[in-house]
Amino acid sequence: MADKKTDAKATERPKKELAPTAHGEQKDSDGNQVWVSAQKRLTFYADIALRMMVKHETVQLHGLGAAISSAVEVSQYLITTGKATLIKLLTSTVHTP
Repeated sequence: MADKKTDAKATERPKKELAPTAHGEQKDSDGNQVWVSAQKRLTFYADIALRMMVKHETVQLHGLGAAISSAVEVSQYLITTGKATLIKLLTSTVHTP
């Protein structure tokens, strides 16, 4: 029976590392995502994004609800200061019946 337990563990997929956000939440990511809120200053998130660019080629800014405009403003700040370029901008909505 010990062999069966070993076999089961060997076939399990390794868990992906979860990156902590500024609010202490755990998000499934590759370590290049910034979850922006409307509560903190934009320079806080711009600084985090710049630090992430040292390790990663791309950084994703995410905002939900009121934080969408904050995420856009952070990206505009990084672009106008010449520290980043915009690759892609995506928005989505949730359909409710």
